[in-house]
Amino acid sequence: MQGVLLASHGKMAKGIAHSITMFFGNDINQFDYECFMPEDNIKEFQKRIIDKVNNLDTGDGVIILLDIFGGTPAQALIPCINGKNLILSGMNFPMTIQALTSRQEHIVSKKELISCGKTAIQSYEPNDEKEPEDSFFG
Repeated sequence: MQGVLLASHGKMAKGIAHSITMFFGNDINQFDYECFMPEDNIKEFQKRIIDKVNNLDTGDGVIILLDIFGGTPAQALIPCINGKNLILSGMNFPMTIQALTSRQEHIVSKKELISCGKTAIQSYEPNDEKEPEDSFFG
């Protein structure tokens, strides 16, 4: 099973990880987060995040979800680009749920997570005649 690591500037990754416990409970195997804070030393941050990737990888690689492309967390993960780890930017809550759910059944692909992340972006307008797909409110 693939590990899942969330990484962000500030506490975004921690916030998503905390919210995930409402769906999966407090004891989630091979799941962690790392936050790059203003006071962090870049080299120390890189060591922490690479250590987490190595600890989460039990053979199938790690799905690493990042807040933005090209930021410090992404640059710190350059040594982890190896064809086995999946590193994606644009992390959102539905994408994280998809990664944690699907990894139990199959190796999760970037196409699957990108599609999920895009599909999760919806607009709610007062005059919309159509309901959001798969609405659980109605």
